[in-house]
Amino acid sequence: MPRPAERIFAVFLGAAFACVASLASLASLTCLEATARADDAPSTLAKKTPASDAPFYMRAFATLGSGIGIRFNNPYRLSRPIGDSAEGPSTTSPWLSLGLGATFGDPFGLQHGAVLRWDRTLSGVRQNVITPSYIALRRFVHFELHGRIGLPLILDPDPNLGTEVALGAAYFPRAGLGIGLETIGNLFFGAATPENKHPVYPMLSGQVSLIVEWEKLP
Repeated sequence: MPRPAERIFAVFLGAAFACVASLASLASLTCLEATARADDAPSTLAKKTPASDAPFYMRAFATLGSGIGIRFNNPYRLSRPIGDSAEGPSTTSPWLSLGLGATFGDPFGLQHGAVLRWDRTLSGVRQNVITPSYIALRRFVHFELHGRIGLPLILDPDPNLGTEVALGAAYFPRAGLGIGLETIGNLFFGAATPENKHPVYPMLSGQVSLIVEWEKLP
């Protein structure tokens, strides 16, 4: 039979082991909770990262498209009048368009950049147009909305400079490949006539394009 003192020592030793085990378990749980909070919380160092060290994003793209438009204020020499009056609107020749551009900013937000387009008529009088533009766009996962402001320079047959404003949208069924639609408004200043010393020829056009893009992700 164990003595009373040995019984007390055994009870004390068991209680001590139980306390140590409980404290170890509590410390382990506290450490795990602290680690989880540290993982979930944003890094203080990341908050203090200067804007100059933000990840760099760039998107380069090329477009191949075709379009047709309506020219208003027909100056009696166009072969595609709409309606019975030659003074009314007329359709333009269809054209082929090639474009190159790049934008910078938020991969899934607002981006700014530049586009350079070359347009060439596919029928009728040969005409080549170069248009440098500023572009701003809002990119989503599969969709894109954009606006452009440009200065179309007609190279031939009669050199001229106009203004251009465009709104468009694009759908990207897969990364790097999309289909775009664009509505374009133009103003061109023509040669003086006996009836009008400063003629202005507005145009409204539509274009569909294939878009191929490359992105440098952060």
